[in-house]
Amino acid sequence: GVTGTSGKSTVVKIIGSIFDSAKKKNVVAGNIGTPFSEIVQSGETYEVITLEISSFQLDTIREFKSDVAVLLNVTADHLDRYNDSFEEYSRSKARILNRAGSETVFVYNVEDPVCAAIAGDHDVKRVGFSSQKALTEGVFADEGYIVRRIGGVEERVIPIVDFPPVGIHNL
Repeated sequence: GVTGTSGKSTVVKIIGSIFDSAKKKNVVAGNIGTPFSEIVQSGETYEVITLEISSFQLDTIREFKSDVAVLLNVTADHLDRYNDSFEEYSRSKARILNRAGSETVFVYNVEDPVCAAIAGDHDVKRVGFSSQKALTEGVFADEGYIVRRIGGVEERVIPIVDFPPVGIHNL
């Protein structure tokens, strides 16, 4: 499940492309394209379902639980729906971790103070990301590469120049 104020559609499309390249039977759905309810009703099975989830959808979830929850950013938007309260809107975005447990992987933007605070409030496996600084643990941009450092193992994943979406905001 992917949420955030901006960038959701781009990220779920990238995730879908990655699973396509890996030859995994997958679908991208939710706030983009096919509603998740249609995927469930179809009875078709997938190895991976990637969902774009808006704050509006998060407001009403009850039983939904994401194995991997992604929070890209939280900035002031849609506040008219949240009594002009950034705190209410932030709580809505935090619902991406509804029913999360220690087995849930939470991918979050370490540069966004709201995302970082939400990460600290939950017992989940945290994987931070940053386009601005090297991380002790997580995924970050460094010396022209996207780098993954997890469990003490560091790997240069891809040169930034080969990453198709242009712009630091997409990195």
